Amino acid sequence: DGVGAGALDQPETVAAQTGHMRVDHSDRRRGGDHRLDRRAAIAEAMPRLAPHGWELLGLGAYFAYLRHPFETSSADLAPELVKTAGMLCLPGSMVRPEDDPAGQNELRIAFANIDRAGIDTLFTRLAALPT
Repeated sequence: DGVGAGALDQPETVAAQTGHMRVDHSDRRRGGDHRLDRRAAIAEAMPRLAPHGWELLGLGAYFAYLRHPFETSSADLAPELVKTAGMLCLPGSMVRPEDDPAGQNELRIAFANIDRAGIDTLFTRLAALPT
């Protein structure tokens, strides 16, 4: 996927436990289904944002990495989105190397804690932003 969530996408990052704690792999499989469904919801909703200048750069199990269409930097846009769209995201400048200017036009959006209805709301809010 290019830019994505990285190691957090991998169930193998769950540390092995000894004796007193057993890892239930069936729970991870069920959780995986939810992650795949949310990931699919993001991919399905992206065409709603494309006409507004948004671009999907990466899509993992927990995060979507988007290029935004605004003149302002992602560092200024992210706090503004809290106020105007009620959404919390990270500016690309926080996840890209310091000397990489691409981060100024990118946002990392976490979607692990919202369902399809929440993803629909998120994309409705993003599409409604004036570009």
